[in-house]
Amino acid sequence: MMEQLKKWLIHFASLVSGRILVFLGVLLILVSVAVNLYLVNVHAEDVARAQAKTMFDHIVLTRSWNARHGGVYVPITDRTKPNPYLKVPKRDVVTSEGDSLTKINPAYMTRQVSELAQESEGVQFHITSLQPIRPKNAPTSWEREALERFEQGERETGVFLHKEKKYRYMAPLFTTKGCLKCHAEQGYKLGDIRGGISVTHPVQEILHVRGRQINITLISHAIVLIVGYIVFMLYQNSRKHMESIRVDKEAAEQANAFKSSFIANISHELRTPLNAIIGMSHILDEEELESRQRSHVKTINDAGRQLDTMINQMLDFSRVDTGSLEVRVLPLMLGRLVQECVDRVKEKARQKSLSLTVHYPEDSGQWMLGDAQRIREILLHILDNAIKFTESGGVGVMVSVEPMGDTHYEVAITVEDSGIGMDRYLGRQAQHDFIQAEDYRTRKQGGLGLGLTMSRRLLELMGGSLDIDSEVGRGTRVTIRLLLECADEELMAGESGALAEETEQLSGAAVEPVEEKKAEAFRLSELQRQQLDEELSQLMVLLDSDYTRAVEKLDAMLIHYQGSDYHVDLVDVSEKMASFDSDGVMEICQSVQEKLSQDNR
Repeated sequence: MMEQLKKWLIHFASLVSGRILVFLGVLLILVSVAVNLYLVNVHAEDVARAQAKTMFDHIVLTRSWNARHGGVYVPITDRTKPNPYLKVPKRDVVTSEGDSLTKINPAYMTRQVSELAQESEGVQFHITSLQPIRPKNAPTSWEREALERFEQGERETGVFLHKEKKYRYMAPLFTTKGCLKCHAEQGYKLGDIRGGISVTHPVQEILHVRGRQINITLISHAIVLIVGYIVFMLYQNSRKHMESIRVDKEAAEQANAFKSSFIANISHELRTPLNAIIGMSHILDEEELESRQRSHVKTINDAGRQLDTMINQMLDFSRVDTGSLEVRVLPLMLGRLVQECVDRVKEKARQKSLSLTVHYPEDSGQWMLGDAQRIREILLHILDNAIKFTESGGVGVMVSVEPMGDTHYEVAITVEDSGIGMDRYLGRQAQHDFIQAEDYRTRKQGGLGLGLTMSRRLLELMGGSLDIDSEVGRGTRVTIRLLLECADEELMAGESGALAEETEQLSGAAVEPVEEKKAEAFRLSELQRQQLDEELSQLMVLLDSDYTRAVEKLDAMLIHYQGSDYHVDLVDVSEKMASFDSDGVMEICQSVQEKLSQDNR
């Protein structure tokens, strides 16, 4: 008995909740109908008002032209007789050929245009004022109310005349310099509202379209109501199945969130012992060791560096996957950035007897805005892969810079090698999935297969792309494409002048990588020195709590203050940081802050 009562109560609750949903659905559709009908009416009035305003603007434009010339002379005819309300010298003149002319002022011309527009298109213009000079220009009651509102600050008004199927619009007229030629003696001042012009024009087509949209709205909502009811009934019958899908979806989302969180956490946890391994290998390398022992230390250091790269890739991947990775847009010089990357890998190329060439265009010496750290990371990975998978021949780097208007550059950095290559299927797949060139053969090289995937995702985050063209046994061509904004030349003038000679050396034909010349340091402003002082304090706090974030913070500072009179000091901090000498880092940071304090005085 109790079980039956329980089932009945559940069925009753389901029935009541279903009826509430139906009621809310019908109510929502009725609200939607009301809102859509309102929007249809608003749109119709906007169109009618826009048409009337266009006519009004044209009239005002012709009046301004007339006023600028102090009125224009036209032949006297039955329809254009002298204006008795125009009190100016030489209102009527006779030409040397005997033609009688009369001066037409802006108001008279408005009346002439109004008569012509009414005859041809049914449009009526009426110039009026609260204090009209011409009696027939006296306002109607609607125009009087509009003029009074104009005096209070309103700028336009309009209303549908449904019986006449017309729309009436009115806007004020303001006194300009041209008006003062004739109306200054009447007390008008520049900027005063001296009246207005009402425009009445037919809107049969607009009202027809509005009626059609109203019918469409009613019919479409009726269809939605019927379909919604059918869908609701289907939903009631399949609710259990949908609930099961929802539970599975939540479980999948939780698993995905756990995966990203796990990758981020394990990356940070692995970095702690890894920092100790790399740090101790640095300390051992400074000791007096036998050649065999030094070789072992170098192996440990190289393996640690490789593992650190993998961890960085995993961490960046988790950040991209969760949307927490941010792009830092700072000034950069493309030629300098590419040269720096080439210099860092040229020793590897020399050890394998590979040629390493680079070609810069003239615009590679221009200042641009972008995330130099991410671009450097991507290019270094591509260069490292090119050298890693090339046994003979060489690697070439080609930089292309195309101006896109006055604000952007379209940048393409191509790395081409004569290595083992990959088949076209794997080449296409490498742009989308985790892939390694030797997965289908032997694994001579290490890595996670995250490199190209991360490079592609980082470029997409920066609005760029990665193109891969490769063939087995014939090498690989990888192209980075980016759209970078031009940097403010005035702000970068301090460095641009000092780097002029360097820019010339980066231009021209393919050359072997050479050591980059050091630019003359520019002096930081007082505000920049204060900002640097605050960032050094933040760096020292991070040094105690999160060494990894401290390294990232310092890298960003090196880029931001590159070329400044404090860049050398930051390089000293970086060297101490690389050797895991926290006390040394603290000492140099405090010394730099003292120097900043003295400079600010």
